[in-house]
Order: sequence, then C-alpha cells, then structure tokens
Amino acid sequence: MKQIIFFITLILHSVLLSQNSFNNQDLTVTRNDLLTNTFPQDSTANALVIYEYGNSYVDDRSFNLITEVKRKIKILTKDGLNYGDIEIPIYVGGDKEKITDIKGTTYNIENDETRTFQLSKDQIYTENYNKNVDIVKFLLPNVKQGSVITYSYTKTSPFFGKYHPWDFQREIPKLYSEYNTSIPGMYEYHIKLIGNKPLDINEQSIDKGCIVLSGAAANCAISKYAMKNIPAFIPEEFMTTEDNYRSRIEYELKTLRYFDGRIKQYTQTWEDADKQLRSSKSLGAQLSKGFKYKVVVPEAVTKIENPEEKAQTIYGFIQKNFVWNEINRSFGENVDELITKRSGTATEINMLLHNILKSHDFEVHPMLISTRNNGFPTKLFPLITEFNYMLVLLKLNGENYLLDASDPYLAFGEVPFKCLNSYGRVLDLKFGSYWYDIVPKKPSTIQIKSNLEFKSRNVLTGTFNTTSTGYFALPLKKTYFANPSQYIENLDNKETTITFNNHKVTNSDKAAIDFIEEATITWDLDVVGNSIYLNPMVNKLYNSNPFKLQERTYPIDFGFKQAFLYSLKIKLNDFYTVKEIPKDQNFNLPNNRGTIMFKTDYNDQEVSLYFRFNINDTLFNYEYYEYFKEYFGKIIDINNNSFILLERKQS
Repeated sequence: MKQIIFFITLILHSVLLSQNSFNNQDLTVTRNDLLTNTFPQDSTANALVIYEYGNSYVDDRSFNLITEVKRKIKILTKDGLNYGDIEIPIYVGGDKEKITDIKGTTYNIENDETRTFQLSKDQIYTENYNKNVDIVKFLLPNVKQGSVITYSYTKTSPFFGKYHPWDFQREIPKLYSEYNTSIPGMYEYHIKLIGNKPLDINEQSIDKGCIVLSGAAANCAISKYAMKNIPAFIPEEFMTTEDNYRSRIEYELKTLRYFDGRIKQYTQTWEDADKQLRSSKSLGAQLSKGFKYKVVVPEAVTKIENPEEKAQTIYGFIQKNFVWNEINRSFGENVDELITKRSGTATEINMLLHNILKSHDFEVHPMLISTRNNGFPTKLFPLITEFNYMLVLLKLNGENYLLDASDPYLAFGEVPFKCLNSYGRVLDLKFGSYWYDIVPKKPSTIQIKSNLEFKSRNVLTGTFNTTSTGYFALPLKKTYFANPSQYIENLDNKETTITFNNHKVTNSDKAAIDFIEEATITWDLDVVGNSIYLNPMVNKLYNSNPFKLQERTYPIDFGFKQAFLYSLKIKLNDFYTVKEIPKDQNFNLPNNRGTIMFKTDYNDQEVSLYFRFNINDTLFNYEYYEYFKEYFGKIIDINNNSFILLERKQS
C-alpha cells in the first residue's frame, strides 16, 4: 500500500513539476523550458506562450508612440511550427508606422546540448498588403517540435487615436502576459478591458514631469497590467465574433489638452454625434430627400389605403428592383445614383427604402448596427466607425418592424442573420438617438410530417412534408430558387436509401416567411431474416454535438429562438409487428429555457413517433454550457439510436 501511495505521489509531483517548470519570469530560456514538452492544463495546445511583455510610451523628443514587444513561445507539436512565422501589420497610409530592433532566436536541444540559431537580417522582409497596410515578416530559423523561440521588436507609430492595444488572450494558452503603459497627462483615453478573465496585476502610479515641451511639463499615468495562466481562446458554434469576448485591452482617445491651454475633444456625447450625422453628406443629406422619391414606386402604391399593405408593397418593390452590390457600409454615398444604376450598397438601398416610406408619411428611422462578425458597438460613448451596416426601423400601428430591403429573400420584418448582434443605434435626428435591441419576434421553426406505409416487405412509401420558417427557411429558399433541380438532387444525396419524388414548393414567393415543401418518398429497407431494424429519423437538424470544448468562457448566442418538430406514422399493412421501440425521453434546460420531448407509440396496425425540441431564448450565459452539452447530446442520441425493431408477421 505504501508503494502505491509513493507511486501516486511521484506521478502527481511530476505533473506539478511539468506545469511549473517553465520560466515565465522573463525572456531567458532555461533548460527546463526546452526539456518540458507537455502542457497538462491544455493537452490540445500546439504551442504555448511562456512569457510575453509589452511596454508603450511616448517619446519625449519625436512625440511618437513607442511600443516594445518581447515574446517567448514553446513549440509543443508539429502543428505549432507556424508560430515561428511572425507577421506584424503596420499602417503606411499617409503617416507611417515602422518596425525596428527586430531580434529573434531559436533554441533546440541537440545531443543533450542547447543550441541557438539567430535570426539574420536577410530573413526579415516587408510585404505590401493593401494601400494602407504593410506586413513585416520574418521566419525564425530551425524551428521544430520542442523548440523554444524568442523574439522582440520595437514599433514606432505617429498615431494616438488608438493607443497601442494589447491581446492577453489568443488561440494558444499563455502562462504570463504583461503590458506596461506610460500615458502623458495631455492625452485622456477611454480604456476598455474586454473579456471575462480579471487582471492578476493592475498597478497605477504617476511619473511627474515625464514630458517637457517649451518649458512646460506634463505628468504621465503609469500602468502595469498582467494576466497569468490564460487559457486559449477557441471559437465554437453559436457565438458572435471572438473580439467580443477575447481578453484584451483597448484605448480610444477622448481628449487632447495642449500645453497652450487649448482642448480638443475626440470622442463626444451622442447629442454631439447626432448633430454631426444630421449635417453629414453621407447620412443626413441622403435621408432628407424624402418627398422627391414618391415617383420611384408605381402610382398604384399611393392609392393603397391599408397602411400595413402599403408599407409591405413599398418594401417588396425595393427588394425586387434594386440589387445589393455585396458592399457593406454604415453610410451611403449617393442614393440618387442608386436609382439610376439600380445597384448599390445595402445601406444605400435601405436609405432609399427609408426615404420612400417617409415620403408616404410613415414614421421611419435609420438604425446603425454592427454585424455579428464586426463586434459589439461601444455604448459608453459614440464611435461611429464601429458601425458597419444600416437597417430601417418602421413604427406602424403600435408595432416596430426592422427592415432590410437589400436581400430579396427576407420577409417583411426580417433582417439578415448577420445583423442579429444584440442592439443597434436608432438615429432619431429630430428628438435624439437611442439604443434598440435586435430580437426576432418569432421563433424560427422546422416542422416535418411524414405518413408512410409498407407496400412490400422492404419498401416504405408515402408523403414527406416540411414547413420551415424564419432563419431556417432563409438558406433553403436561397438554395432552391437559385437552382431547383440541384436542390432536389441534394435531397436525394443526403439519404442513400431514400428517393424523393414529385417534389414541389407550394410558395413561389422568395420573400415569404415560410418555405413549404411536399414530396413523396420511396424508402428501401434492409431485411435481415424476418426482421427490420429501422431508424426512422430522417432529415436531422443537427448531425453532431456543436459543443465540444472542455470549458467555454463566453456566451452561447443562437441569434434567434428555434423549434423543431418531427412526426411520423408508419402503417404496417399486415407485413410486420412491432417487437421493440425506443424509450420515451424528456429533458428541460433550467427555467424551461429549452425542452426535448421524444415519444413513440404503436398498435397492430401502425407505429407513430413524435420528436420535438425547442430553445426558448436567443442568448445564454456560459454557465449554461454543460447543460447545452447534455441537451444536444440527447438530440444526437435520439437521432442516431432511436431504432424500431419490426418482425415479419406470421400468416
């Protein structure tokens, strides 16, 4: 027994030694850094940042922003070799940033000795990315599995609008990340710490007289921020952009106080921003052209008396007659030009929709949003550059409708899935702008109903009808109307033993809220002896569990509520009797925010099945992650293991 305890103690000691043997205090590479080739905290990691250091300050002679970066990385697997390929973007439009003092070293163990390989100048080059950005690149030499690499550089920037940000969290884990800043008192920034992980070190002090100009001096605010044991950020399904959640610190210049007493405001109040937007050529001027656009729509529209019908008719007319050019902008260039070309940005199309509705006396307002892949817009202060799209808010008969006429497949009151990013800013240029939540009013659903019967021992035939709505219908409509024959071929290819015949879509309107399909099917079954082992789950919504992480530290964002319903009846027609059916199952998320119901029944003539699951909210805290893992695990289990055993009926 003592030997067993001693053996376990040795194992625990070796694991703890492995976890703590890296030198995360500085850039020095120790022998333990080289010999330790595992990271038990994250066995999936390809590489590990052992130590990371940043220091940003203002040069008191050139008044450039200087950022010094040092980094030490362990290459754990062959898939981590790309971390020896370094890319540093720099801005070169107008004033230019530059990278200097690049140093890099690769450390390997060879024949039980430490060997070092230095980065040479001819391995450093600059590549143009676009007219505003260059990328400084270098590849550290002789990097292989087990290597430790170090590199450092200095970035010089003339831009103060955004003080150098710092990413504490990336796609690989980090043991230690530290960022130091020295900000002169004449610069006042909004500072945003993003992500759920708190700082382990947050120290503040004042350096008096750090900047001197023409006999005047300014103090500097000194900050030291650090995080330890930072897990890798691994994106997963049902999330907005990782920039909403990945731990980092960002800066936005608020105020510049000159030595001569002048003050310049860079970020304003929303009242100030509203005034600027009202007078801007790309927004206010484009939205003030209301009445001249009455002539754009057919004259018959003006004679429609029902307000809702008139609004829907105007919306449908814009959808069908103006084409999106695949460009997203939060502001328009020229709505008049859109009318001539019949093609423009989504914002220009929606501006035209806004203006025509307004010219017919509807209460409408533009609404600026940031799409799901663009991040949440800041609520604390107006940053117009964070918005990249515009919708229209229509107020009609006590109801609010968000509209986007740039997509011909969207129903009235629907917006693209990419726009479901929590909230936007409604620009009421008369009474002041305000935040507005983006929440679809109705759940998106899929309802499948199938009635089948045995026509012979090994063939089922019958009807298979599907009704999809909302965001489940959208991709189906786009695929079907683009190429109906290919759509049907894809149906047949999904299920190798099932053939779909007489397929038809009962609603020919691309912008209808629902997509209704009807078909007959022939299902060839495998008969083993006198029995059929039948899995009746056809057309599964989820084929695998979307939640696979050990731990998730960011919210679960579905974007919309959803419901799935599948009902099936099979007439046995004296061919078979039921010997075994799956057990009924029920499962509820906490507070009934989601449910699963699975039920089967049978008699001598038929067997029936009912499967329903629904998710009753759009957004869930990460604390629901384990519940959703179990929830979707049950859905996948029902899909894959709900077998019905049928035995040939004895005559």
